[in-house]
Amino acid sequence: MFDLSDRQIPADIREAFDHAVLALLHWKRGAKEPSVTLNGGPCPISTIFGRAGSFKEPMPANTVVFLHEYASRLLVRQEQDVELEEDPSYEAGARCLLQLVKDNKSGFGQ
Repeated sequence: MFDLSDRQIPADIREAFDHAVLALLHWKRGAKEPSVTLNGGPCPISTIFGRAGSFKEPMPANTVVFLHEYASRLLVRQEQDVELEEDPSYEAGARCLLQLVKDNKSGFGQ
């Protein structure tokens, strides 16, 4: 059986992931979930994180540091901070980011 996690993350998903992280950070309270461009069209950031979560490839160091700092500031998300420290892969980063999307949606009543 073919396992996507053994492959490198495709460039289009990697680029969309980077944009999705920034979109998450700029997500305004009460606004709907942000989208970024993937394959020429809009794609919700949760979908981008879900796709990136299939890859065990390590994220770039600057992304790991950025996510580590962001998660460590959120008292309710310190477990993600620890997870990212132990496993800096797209798979772990995506899990952390999907939880943050979920937190934002529940905080916004969506």
